[in-house]
Amino acid sequence: MTTAEQNIQIAETIRSQIGHGALYMLGSKNLVAVENGLSFRIRGSRKVNYIKIILNSLDLYDIEYGRIHGMKYKVVANDNGLYHDMLCKSIETNTGLYTSL
Repeated sequence: MTTAEQNIQIAETIRSQIGHGALYMLGSKNLVAVENGLSFRIRGSRKVNYIKIILNSLDLYDIEYGRIHGMKYKVVANDNGLYHDMLCKSIETNTGLYTSL
């Protein structure tokens, strides 16, 4: 398996663990497989409009929350060492948006 295929598989796994409904409620768009992870834009949050989730060497997730405005990017928060069942709660806390009804 090539590195690109591996990155796509990791991104698809993260996407399924977050859930289609959660991604829909976040207004996510531009989902991109990055090295060992997934990045995407969201709508509706005043604090954050970009999320990058990376699978680290301990098989846990590190999340970077950022704000993109024009050509500027600012990291707003980081959440490291998360299990897959903690992803949605972290996203809710850092964005102020709900991921489920």
